[in-house]
Amino acid sequence: AKPFQFRKRNLRILFCVLLLPHLFNRFRNPRARSPLSVDKNFSGFLVPFISGQGLNNQLWEYRSAAIIARETNRSLCLEPFHRFYLQRLGRKFLPFEDLFDKQSLESFVRVASKEQCRQECNRRIHKHLELTRKDRVDIGSRKYFTIPDWRPGSLKLFLESTGFEYLLSVENVNITASEGDSTFNPLEAIRIEFLKYSNYPCISVMGTVP
Repeated sequence: AKPFQFRKRNLRILFCVLLLPHLFNRFRNPRARSPLSVDKNFSGFLVPFISGQGLNNQLWEYRSAAIIARETNRSLCLEPFHRFYLQRLGRKFLPFEDLFDKQSLESFVRVASKEQCRQECNRRIHKHLELTRKDRVDIGSRKYFTIPDWRPGSLKLFLESTGFEYLLSVENVNITASEGDSTFNPLEAIRIEFLKYSNYPCISVMGTVP
């Protein structure tokens, strides 16, 4: 079974299925794993910060969150997808279970319901992180949460969809390769860069892994 397997009643968005065989294959290869160890007793949570304007981009964000949660031994919080920003009718938020089979995803990463995450985290995100690139400039001067409240990626919709009450200012995390680095291992980079946040039980992550 694929980690993100569509429920049968959602065949009208079948185009996304074409992406699914390629989403996790690279990260299932046991040879790609590094001997760097992770505390198997740690049981923190990772909340995907959905900012993609359509289901396609949101799916890639979820993929990245699932990979990071797995490599850092966190539970992936199954937060809802957001309605396409140009669509005015229909539900504002789409529960994960309405689109995908949770049991299929559990074969890849440990998961938790949005209600469990909200309760265990006491409705608070302890660190809010964005995946960035080394070649980006003026990162420190970037302004966040300037997206209109009605569009995915806004602070308002994140809090409304997840039930959390507070979000800290974003911190940047770089897990991209240096120019000309042919030995780059993205899984090892994830574990190294996120090790500094291991004392924070509940983190949110926005962006996509390489």
